[in-house]
Amino acid sequence: MSKEIEKKQENVDLENKEKIELVKRMFAKGATDDEFAVFLELAKRYNLDPFKRQIFFLPDRRQNEPGKIMVSHAGLIHIAHSSDQWAGMKTFIITKDGEERLIVDNPADIAGAVCYVYRKDWKEPLIHAVSFREYFKQNNSRMGPWYTMPQTMIKKVAEAGALRRAFDLGGLYIEEEMDTSYVVYDAQ
Repeated sequence: MSKEIEKKQENVDLENKEKIELVKRMFAKGATDDEFAVFLELAKRYNLDPFKRQIFFLPDRRQNEPGKIMVSHAGLIHIAHSSDQWAGMKTFIITKDGEERLIVDNPADIAGAVCYVYRKDWKEPLIHAVSFREYFKQNNSRMGPWYTMPQTMIKKVAEAGALRRAFDLGGLYIEEEMDTSYVVYDAQ
């Protein structure tokens, strides 16, 4: 974690035993004790609030595979905002013609996305681009956010990668970047 990001205790109290049990039941269902310990450590280290869905756990339905501790897009932005060095970001769709646009009318024209992250202590922004083809999640149903909101999804992936690089957040991934087709979703 970058030195300029200070730990602030303005979010959920993760020292209270009753709150911890509630967090495990609601936001880390199915986590082993070790997985939940890592979940709590990451929440504390980066001041992420499970109640705001800034951090959550996805159990794996494959036998003997660990679940995934995921940070939400909002969680990464929260970490960046907590830094004294955050100066904003800009994100664009990259068309198949190589142009940067805020919105592309035809989803078939999306080649990727690029994110520019600005820090107060840098003269130039960090630039991170991603390919749509590498992240687009194909499924037989032709449903889900990658079909209904492809621009939003690829922009989130570009922003996550850029924020991770700009604020030394290696190991913190958002669900949109990962193949989570094997995880269990439990709305209860």
